[in-house]
Amino acid sequence: MVFLLTLLWLAFVPFFNLIGRHIEHEADRFGLELTHQNPTMAMVFAGDVQRGDVAPNWDTFFLIFQAHHPSVAERIQFANTYKPWEQGKPLVYGNVCKSE
Repeated sequence: MVFLLTLLWLAFVPFFNLIGRHIEHEADRFGLELTHQNPTMAMVFAGDVQRGDVAPNWDTFFLIFQAHHPSVAERIQFANTYKPWEQGKPLVYGNVCKSE
């Protein structure tokens, strides 16, 4: 029974981690849309790598079975490239991130 539950858990862990990574990515998007502080966000994540707190990228095994956050490299790239307000595009969370 324990063996079967372990196999079942291993089958669902990648799905749960994928959901967690998606939620964290959307949290990053929300923060950027709210503050427009892209360089600051990228520097915060880069500081984690420089201090040796985290690895910049995940290997495949870690990504599938343990990573419930996007890798720091993905988050830095997103922070440096996500700027829809500069092109006049609508914000995903524009209904709550309006600048007045």
